[in-house]
Amino acid sequence: MKRRELTSAPIVKDCRERGEDFVHGPEEVYGPEELLRLLRSAEVGFAQAILTTFALTGARHGEGLGFMWRDMDFEQKEIAIRRNRSGRYPDGEPVFWTPKNRHSIRKVRIPDELCLALKKWKLQCPPSKWDLMFPKADGRPQDRKTTGGRSTRR
Repeated sequence: MKRRELTSAPIVKDCRERGEDFVHGPEEVYGPEELLRLLRSAEVGFAQAILTTFALTGARHGEGLGFMWRDMDFEQKEIAIRRNRSGRYPDGEPVFWTPKNRHSIRKVRIPDELCLALKKWKLQCPPSKWDLMFPKADGRPQDRKTTGGRSTRR
């Protein structure tokens, strides 16, 4: 498969403006052992649930923050990726967008371990008027900028 060069992604533009090259190599991606160590060391509850979900579904950050419980089919062991959390709040209501392109709207089969982890998380999950799978303690959507730090803090 031929690799395409990234030219228009915001991170690439930001690097160019600072006079830096955007380099994303294998050393910047968790290997299987590192990922397993991260998941095992994550705090039980929110952190473990969200990190495991991201790791086993391949969802992008905004897609994962946009997961709603109605997207999860426990019987079929599938999760539907239908929306992306935008981070905007016009009139006090969060905005959700459709994913990047039509191929990004998809259903992902999930392993039994993730299905069980999400069932456990659902029992602990704060109620959310938007039916969010990973809301803040008050039920509002997570902030894209702070979720990573909260999830991976050790």
